[in-house]
Amino acid sequence: MPVVLMSVLRFLIALVQMAGLIAYFHQYHEWPLLPTAIVALALTLLAPIVATIFGFMGAVYAWSWPWWLAFLVFLPGLTLALTAVAGVGILGMLSAFLLKRFGIKLATRGTAGGAGRASPHTAEPSVAGRGDTIEGEVLSSRVDTDTK
Repeated sequence: MPVVLMSVLRFLIALVQMAGLIAYFHQYHEWPLLPTAIVALALTLLAPIVATIFGFMGAVYAWSWPWWLAFLVFLPGLTLALTAVAGVGILGMLSAFLLKRFGIKLATRGTAGGAGRASPHTAEPSVAGRGDTIEGEVLSSRVDTDTK
């Protein structure tokens, strides 16, 4: 049930964003309606943070809303967009760190017997015994003395 509620909320926020975008570009900047609708749809789907900002500006400049009312209406869209962007970034950094930390190498396409990906169980053996660090720098405790 929460997934359905959040999906409906996001859809309603997207509709309000698109209406604000269309108002901003069509009424305030006097763009033709078809390019305005295409830009509004593309920004809402591909760049929700930008769509929220321009939708806010459309509510303030084209609809003459007070800024605080427009902020309250468009804040949920900004919050959802920033949360999604932060979540994707955190997951990407975490997966890159874990892959590097445990020395897991994914197989590329075209390898022998390759279905495209290697499972974590078929990864290379651990690099713990080779003296490598996470960053790939080699540590050594060997000291060379110069005796002439």
